[in-house]
Amino acid sequence: MYFSSFYYDIDPQSVDINRNIKLPQLLSLLLNTAGRSSEEYHIGVDQLIDEGKAWVLSRIAIETKRLPRHNERIRIDTWIEKVERMFSLRNFQIVSDGDIVGEARSVFAVIDIGTRRPVNLMEEERFARLSTGSPVSIEAPCKISPVTEEAAFRYRTLYSDIDFNGHCNSARYIEWMLNALPIEKAKLLDAKRLDINYMHEVMPGDEISIAHADDDTSLTFDVKNSQGTSVARALIIKR
Repeated sequence: MYFSSFYYDIDPQSVDINRNIKLPQLLSLLLNTAGRSSEEYHIGVDQLIDEGKAWVLSRIAIETKRLPRHNERIRIDTWIEKVERMFSLRNFQIVSDGDIVGEARSVFAVIDIGTRRPVNLMEEERFARLSTGSPVSIEAPCKISPVTEEAAFRYRTLYSDIDFNGHCNSARYIEWMLNALPIEKAKLLDAKRLDINYMHEVMPGDEISIAHADDDTSLTFDVKNSQGTSVARALIIKR
């Protein structure tokens, strides 16, 4: 009960030069799946916006045995493992031909659009009843440390970055981070795991800077606003 499944075809616009799905597109599919599942159980975007509320992503971890490829059909299963006072813990499995090729764990909050403050989810039975208690096999999203290196990439957010909540879309952050890499390094990247911490909203027209640190096994990114405050961090574990 309270499990949802949706099918997706990996189209040419979603893959990189190696014909693997790009990380921002994979994250978008997971977020779309979360949204579609929420609609099924009457806690979706349209229902909440009418109440002056919105879902926001706080943290997510994605781990894959391999990345889905061009023209592959995948199924993404999703469910809420647990509802806490301020957060909903949602899990995902990515399935291809009956095999689980990836899993994800995410932390969502519901905010009041006017105050931008979290809503107490335990006060509403419609949220709490969706807890399944079912885990996935991967570790929870980790807390990511700051990057001390100098920023190598600067960007002013544009119209294409904005989502229906009026702020920059969650998948755009990882796009900006990958754009901060030298193109040859980005082309060769094969990520086994991606963790993202979302810390502050980024609004249209905001200026951001991105620093990254690279070693043999991982890449760490730190996105800051024009005041020097970290708005998001990410950790990529290389395959």
